[in-house]
Amino acid sequence: MNALTSLNREGTTILMVTHDSRMASRCGRILYLLDGQIRGELILEDGLEDSLKQREEKVNRWLAKMEW
Repeated sequence: MNALTSLNREGTTILMVTHDSRMASRCGRILYLLDGQIRGELILEDGLEDSLKQREEKVNRWLAKMEW
């Protein structure tokens, strides 16, 4: 994950598919897909100003709203 984060900071676009909210919390943009359709989007601030735990909590709250 650190290697992907580093590549992204250098300007490379990364598309990652995961069911792991902890990994998703390291991303800047999260799309929620259901039956092949985008059902929600969460934008997290660039960088990791919040602790990873705070980011993961935000993602988990958002996923709960999405009924994941």
